[in-house]
Amino acid sequence: VSTQSTGDMISPGEPDTPSSQEKDILRYYYYIQNGIDTEHVAPMEDIWLDHVLSLVPNKLKDGIADYIEMLSDEMREDYLLSVKKAIVDFVLRDPREKSDADDKNLTPIMKEL
Repeated sequence: VSTQSTGDMISPGEPDTPSSQEKDILRYYYYIQNGIDTEHVAPMEDIWLDHVLSLVPNKLKDGIADYIEMLSDEMREDYLLSVKKAIVDFVLRDPREKSDADDKNLTPIMKEL
């Protein structure tokens, strides 16, 4: 039994206590964010980003260089997060499972991450 900052008692079954599934999700997210050091992940290739930007017409890119830079940074961050997630998924997978494509055991939140 723990106490909140107000001094109220929280019993283990109350909504403020994370369930086992919620703890697993929090642990999974922690591994993705903190378990893989970014220096061990290959950065997104500049040519990939250049190719994406080449698909946008020049007339749409005029005068919005700051936004393009912001979006490029966001794409790089998303790429790093995706690679880290793939590494954690690979490490945590059960070798006895027949197919990696079988996502029946993943919760919807783990699939979304």
